[in-house]
Formats: sequence, C-alpha cells, structure tokens
Amino acid sequence: MNDTGSRPRPQYGEYATPEEQRAAIKAPETNPHYAPPEPGHVESTAAQHPSIPDAPARQNPPVDPDSPSAYNGSTLLRHPADRVITIALLVLGLYNVITTITSRSDLPSEIAVFYGSTGITGDYTVTSLTGTIADVIAIVSLALWVVAAGLSTWTILRGRIAFWIPLVAGVLASLVNSAGLLILVFHDPAFIAFLHQAR
Repeated sequence: MNDTGSRPRPQYGEYATPEEQRAAIKAPETNPHYAPPEPGHVESTAAQHPSIPDAPARQNPPVDPDSPSAYNGSTLLRHPADRVITIALLVLGLYNVITTITSRSDLPSEIAVFYGSTGITGDYTVTSLTGTIADVIAIVSLALWVVAAGLSTWTILRGRIAFWIPLVAGVLASLVNSAGLLILVFHDPAFIAFLHQAR
C-alpha cells in the first residue's frame, strides 16, 4: 500500500529532487533545521584535519650526466688503471715542458746534434729568429699541457678513458718542436750551402 499521498512531501531526503538536493548542499542555511557549528568545535576540527592546499606534483628535473652535480663516488672509481696512467703521462709531460722552457738557449746545440747525425758540415749560425722560435715552442708546449691537464681531469670525473689526452698533447708538442727546428734549419746558411753541394 502506497501512503505517500497521506503525508506531506519532505523538503529533503529521498523525495527531494536532484536540483533541490544540490541547492541544499550549496546553501545549507536555508534549511530550517540547520544549526551552525560552535566556533570551538570548528577550530578543533581544523586543528585535527588541517587543510593543505593542493600543490602541483614536484618532479625531479633530469640530471645532465655531464654536469658537476652528476659526479659521485662511483664515477671516480671507474678505470683506476687509466687514472694512474693519465697522471703519470701528465707528470712526464710537465717535466718535458719545464725542460723545454729552461733549455730554450740550448736550441742551437740540438741543431748541431742534428747536423752531426745527418752528415751536414758547418756550424749553425744563431740569429734573432732562433730566440723567437725557442719562445714559441716553449709557450705552445705549456699551453698544450694546461689544456691536456684540464681535459684529462674533466674526462676522469665523468668516468671515461682519459690516457689518450696527454698522449695527443705530447704528439702535438713534438710536432711543434720539430716544425720549429726545421724552420731554423732551412734559414741557416750552413744548411743551405749543404743543399747546394748535394745537387
């Protein structure tokens, strides 16, 4: 038996329409039975359940493997033999650079040794070009070593093979030294006379 017609229709509850329910939720004070909570109760509830504003999810930015922040202990432990060889080559290169700088005045003696080993007669004549070439060889050798040391350190910190860097720097320094000696030799009167006699 349906007795819904014999009792008044409630304003809220199962007989309320969806529109009425939404209106009651948005404005509960319109309900005659609504009683606002006490201030103390609101504060205690807020203290127990503090509201935290929604914050965007923080994501860790990708780490560049080449950046200094990516270096850690594991990268330094890679290739220990390479690290030892690289340091040894850099020490040897530094010794050669110091020797080149301190023995710039011995360049004519090196040319004399070259003349004796190749059978060239005559003595090398020292000119103003001799000192200039000796200074250029010393400066280039020092610059190559500094670059090699910096690149080797950077490569080791990245956990990569680095022994080839001082080797390349040493080869370039040798080429510069040889080129400087050849320039001096080809400008020497004794060598020019030797070439004329060989014809």
